[in-house]
Amino acid sequence: MEYYNILFYLPPRKPLLNPIVDLLVGFVSLVVCYLLFIKPLRQKPEFSPYIQKIAFYGWIARIGGAFFVYYLYFFYYGYGDIINYMIDAQSLVKSFFYRPLQTIHYMLYSIASRSYTEYFDRFPDFYWFWVNNNIFLSLLHDNISQTVPLVIFPLNLLAAGSINATIILFSTLSYLSYFYFFMGIKKIYPHSWEYTMFPILFMPSVLSWTSLPFKEGISLSLSIYAINSIFLYKKRLHSMILSIPALYFAYAVKPYIVISLIPVLGLIIVTNFNLKATTHALNYLIYPFFATAVLFGSWYLLQVAAESTGKYSFQNVATQAYLSYVDLTRHESYYHITMGGSVYDIGEFEPTIPGMLSKFPIAFYTGLFRPFLWEARKPIILLTSLEITAFSLFLLYGLLKYGVWRVLRGILENPWSIVFMIFSVFFIYMMGLTSGNFGNLVRYRVPGLFFFYTVIFATYGKLAREVDYRRQRK
Repeated sequence: MEYYNILFYLPPRKPLLNPIVDLLVGFVSLVVCYLLFIKPLRQKPEFSPYIQKIAFYGWIARIGGAFFVYYLYFFYYGYGDIINYMIDAQSLVKSFFYRPLQTIHYMLYSIASRSYTEYFDRFPDFYWFWVNNNIFLSLLHDNISQTVPLVIFPLNLLAAGSINATIILFSTLSYLSYFYFFMGIKKIYPHSWEYTMFPILFMPSVLSWTSLPFKEGISLSLSIYAINSIFLYKKRLHSMILSIPALYFAYAVKPYIVISLIPVLGLIIVTNFNLKATTHALNYLIYPFFATAVLFGSWYLLQVAAESTGKYSFQNVATQAYLSYVDLTRHESYYHITMGGSVYDIGEFEPTIPGMLSKFPIAFYTGLFRPFLWEARKPIILLTSLEITAFSLFLLYGLLKYGVWRVLRGILENPWSIVFMIFSVFFIYMMGLTSGNFGNLVRYRVPGLFFFYTVIFATYGKLAREVDYRRQRK
């Protein structure tokens, strides 16, 4: 059956709710989210008054960033992935109102089969039901992207189809992951954890791209939830169980983020090994076997996860990186139309692992420091270039003030910093290598920047405390 001939030529879909009603529902959801999630944080006795205030301001900043980006796309660009995701989630809600059980069956079947059209072959009556009711999904050709509306669906259903309420619900739930990560990071940086507040809770690019259900935002938020549940907080059965679907959907919507995190999680387990043995000798005896098992298990899981995606397998990753580079820099796709003024070129490279590695310096430099101010030709790129310029100056300031070797020593003294930095450097390098244009780069590199500047702020904070301590002793 050729779905696109009909589904793509249906009349334009209308929002489920009147804009005024949508606005009112959004306001109600804002109040409810505050009362259910944020107010309890502000009343926790174990939090200082300062942290209680931060809990509120961080939430407001995240919601503000979400609405800014969504309505920038809506009014300025008039299109975009996030708009399609929201409208597609509304389509699923509309279908659910008419046929709840079959709609749920369609979503579960599509997730399991990794195809959003195969179900129509088995149940053509459901296909014609969609056509007759002007219901369709705009990303049927892209199985990964079409998973995003399924993730949003429960929130949009809870919001009665309201886009504003869905944005608030997603922003609030994702914010809780980042806030508890910030509070849990005290275990990692006991003397400088407060300094990580800005990159974790207030960094503009993190606020912009993770407070909305972009693929990067969903994947990173769910991954951080899993890190919180597995490593940073007391092991609770329900949290551990919820970590499994969280990591699955993080992988489903953005496979390479979770693939990149697999060895990181393995290294975290190894570096935080702590057996309750009766003697230290037993610890030393067991540790090599435990570490070897975890590392080999991580490597095997990494291979399985990469192979299951096809294009990110070890055999294809170099070719995929090269094809992405060619596609985006030579204007051979729709990016020429949507991002044409933002293309960058780091030079040709061979579709091999050595060819990719030969571009490491310029690709990492591009991923970390660009776009420059003079390279910004669109509002969203200009805002990003302002942010990255400020962070670059902060990075340079710290290197000049404390010295490169002291900063490196500060990073190497903390096992978590080493693990996070390995992930960040690799991730930023790969995004700089394959993104091809700044419109993609500013979104794709966010997970790398998040962990990179978390480590930098924590390290600079530790060094600043050491300087103050030495001054006080003089």
